[in-house]
Amino acid sequence: MKAAALLGLVFGVCAAHPLQAQATSGDWTSSKTGEGYDVIRTVAKAPARAALDVLCLPNGVGVRLEFGKAFGTASTTSVQVRYQFDTSPGQAPTGWALAYSASNSTAQLAQSRVRQFVTKAKPSSEVAIRVIDPLNGEPVDLTFPVKGLEAALAALPCAKGY
Repeated sequence: MKAAALLGLVFGVCAAHPLQAQATSGDWTSSKTGEGYDVIRTVAKAPARAALDVLCLPNGVGVRLEFGKAFGTASTTSVQVRYQFDTSPGQAPTGWALAYSASNSTAQLAQSRVRQFVTKAKPSSEVAIRVIDPLNGEPVDLTFPVKGLEAALAALPCAKGY
C-alpha cells in the first residue's frame, strides 16, 4: 500500500504525461506513457514537477525533459539546455526542441545527441540541468538522480545496444 501511494505521488507530478508504473531500477521507474511509448523516468530533487525521461519513440531512443513550468511563447520552438553529470565538465548549451505540450513545458534532446547523453548518464549519480527561458532569460536549475540507468534501460525494447 505504501509503495502504491509513493508511485501515485511520483507519477502524479507530471500531469502532462501520465504514466502507469510497472517497475523500478535504481532511481528510475519504467512504465508506458498515455501515448503507449515505453519509458523510464526519474523525478527531479526539486522542483517536484520536473521529470527526465528516456523513452522509445518511433525513430528510436529519445530523452525528454519536463520542466514543470511553461517556457517562451506560442511561437517558441526550442530552449537552451546545459547539463553536467556528477563532477565532470558540463556540456555547452544546446537547443532542445519544445515538444509534446501546448504549454511549452516539455523539451526533447536532438536524436543525434541521445547516445552521448545516455552513455554519460549510465555511470553517473546525478545530472544537473539548467534550462534558459527564451522569453526572459531566466534560468531554471534542476537536479535529477540517475543511478541505475544501465539496468533500467533493459525495460526499453528500443534501447538494445545502449
